[in-house]
Amino acid sequence: MRWTVRSVALASAVGALAGATPANAAEEQHYALQTAEDLGVLCAATSDSAAIHMCHGYLIGVNHMHRAIVDAVGASVYCVPDGVTVTRDSAAADYATWISENTEAAGLSPREGLLRWASIAFPCE
Repeated sequence: MRWTVRSVALASAVGALAGATPANAAEEQHYALQTAEDLGVLCAATSDSAAIHMCHGYLIGVNHMHRAIVDAVGASVYCVPDGVTVTRDSAAADYATWISENTEAAGLSPREGLLRWASIAFPCE
């Protein structure tokens, strides 16, 4: 094959795109979970299994903590209505969308951001 300026440019562009990282891709600093935004980035992942598992684990852990507090003192931050099923995937996607739209909450701790979202998504009556 004869390499021309055009073929070299095309090969370079394809190579750059193949190694490109999406703008919302999880990076190493997001796994430290310093902010609610970090959790949102992990929860927005659709093909990064490590990010997905980290997000799901965090969501489950906060939910277990919440249930333990409810059992101990009866105070609830959020209340999922009877008959409503919330999956890990739906909670992750909904939280990721909420945090991206509510930038004032991005600097909160991941726990506080998640509980704020849950209290808005599933208010107690």
